[in-house]
Amino acid sequence: ETLERAIDEAPQRADLRFQLGLLLASAEDYPAALKWLCEAARLAPLDAAIQQHLGLTHAASGDMSGAVRHLAVAQKLRPQDVHLALLLTLAADAAQRVAPDLTIDPTPAKTLPAEDGATEALGNLIIEDPSFVEAFLSLPESEVDLEVFAMLAVVLERALEHRPDYAD
Repeated sequence: ETLERAIDEAPQRADLRFQLGLLLASAEDYPAALKWLCEAARLAPLDAAIQQHLGLTHAASGDMSGAVRHLAVAQKLRPQDVHLALLLTLAADAAQRVAPDLTIDPTPAKTLPAEDGATEALGNLIIEDPSFVEAFLSLPESEVDLEVFAMLAVVLERALEHRPDYAD
């Protein structure tokens, strides 16, 4: 109740939705937890912890495809996180047992952009056009290829590191 009031007072705070989602997941109210975690991910798509816990909550609710999808995003945002890679591998294995025809590549993306002039130019174009950022952040999951999403997320994150005044 207190978190819901805080969310009403600060509708752009992903962390409040994240905390409420975690509380509901720990109480095994997975449908409600997924609702709040999805809202948190919508507000903060580059937050690997939110993506990770969204994936874990999907797994706990029996949706292994959703688990793999979100754990893959989290792993691409934190490619050096061995624990996250293990969680993704376990979820991918469980998903394949449920749907044997499903092929999942749990390896980290090798196509993330290097820090170079082209990446910086793209980043500058992205942050200079608020409509791009809004459109990017509002893409439904089903229409986003994970590798493209991860690449654009990294470019946007790097651009915002250089221009923190655009982070709002």
